[in-house]
Amino acid sequence: MPNGYSTDLRERVLSYYDDNHKQKETCELFGINRSTLNSWLKLRRETGSVALKPRPKVRRTRKVNDEALKLYIAQHPDAYLREIAQEFGVSISTIWYACQRQKLTYKKR
Repeated sequence: MPNGYSTDLRERVLSYYDDNHKQKETCELFGINRSTLNSWLKLRRETGSVALKPRPKVRRTRKVNDEALKLYIAQHPDAYLREIAQEFGVSISTIWYACQRQKLTYKKR
């Protein structure tokens, strides 16, 4: 999702528009689309402010339980990634990334 225009720019555009300038003139001067100006006008009418709406914090859910993966690898140290992926019902790359996240390697020392 792209970032929105700054609140400062929004306020300057609406201030210019409020000084009896036409929408077309305002949009050409500030280099914005008319639909953007209309949405800012609507937002100001509805909320009284043109500030950016806060974005929700999206927390990714993991497909593989890290503790279960550690336990499985401890019990089956010679298992291939494809076998582990089959056991957890995910792709091989998902297991690889989960192992990388847990700093689990297959290098024998």
